[in-house]
Amino acid sequence: MATYHFHAYAASALTYDPKAHTVTLRADFDPARDRISVAITDDDRYFSGDFHADELGSDANQTATVTRMDGTVVASGRIYDEEFSALRHNGGKVIEVDRIEIGGVNLGYFATSPLTPGVAYSASGPYNVSESDNTALTYGEIQSVPCFARGTLIATERGEVRIERIGEGDRVLTLDNGYQPVLWIGRFGIRDLSSGDAPAQVTFPVGSLGPGLPQRPLTVTASHRMLLCGADLEYHVAAREALAAAGHLAPAPAGHVACAFHHLLLPRHELVLSNGVWSESLFAGGSLVSGMAPPLQALIRALAGDGHEVTARPCLTRREVTALGRRHRGAALLAA
Repeated sequence: MATYHFHAYAASALTYDPKAHTVTLRADFDPARDRISVAITDDDRYFSGDFHADELGSDANQTATVTRMDGTVVASGRIYDEEFSALRHNGGKVIEVDRIEIGGVNLGYFATSPLTPGVAYSASGPYNVSESDNTALTYGEIQSVPCFARGTLIATERGEVRIERIGEGDRVLTLDNGYQPVLWIGRFGIRDLSSGDAPAQVTFPVGSLGPGLPQRPLTVTASHRMLLCGADLEYHVAAREALAAAGHLAPAPAGHVACAFHHLLLPRHELVLSNGVWSESLFAGGSLVSGMAPPLQALIRALAGDGHEVTARPCLTRREVTALGRRHRGAALLAA
């Protein structure tokens, strides 16, 4: 059986207004206080409900341990999707929010897209959950509540903005094409790294990528590509600038990681400024998108159009990055 790790909204993080039929994520949302960690073990890909309303759940093999962010265990046992509601704000996309329970106790909420603190979403429902009528979520549809990149600063038209505050339509600074609009932002939960199907993370301390770079500690997935520059690159890719995976520049730690990664989709594959260094935006033609649920793949590729046929710079292999490291004997190649 597989184990899936997510961050969910705590039960106290959302409020429902029965008169206005709205759901609101508290305006002072605090990830340390208003999230829970949920580890689900299951033998299928569906987060099943409690169709018979017996507070046991329809799937006897669907169990979980739920903890607060400080590691305190809140509950454990058979977990189920009690009900779901459909949320929408100002005609935007529909976000499904599902109430998760163990033994009849409301523990919190999963969401198919992150909610914006302080925004009142129009709500329809709640509805019962059943695989037979195709209302059960798949685990690939659940998006973790952001935590990993919280505080990472992205250069935008409004100055440096924390990535969790960037939304669709915001304009971010790119190296090649000035300010470009965000078409889509994704936040993905990280599961047990030992399973081999979740990305590892790399953290670059201040000064590790060059004098004063990054300006603040920067954490990215090991596959996230950073911009390098230098004359020696021409020996490898016949260009003075190239992209290298973070995991090829620094080792990724082993072990369990429970956090989330943020991805920015722009009209083209671009280089954006994060914590003072240039790295890539989401590439719609890459393996990350290919590993997403088919409906999400279709959405991203439809938004991206033909602007993602090639990467913004040539991409180095691990062997090429290793050779560059030997040639420079540790000297920084990062483009500032």
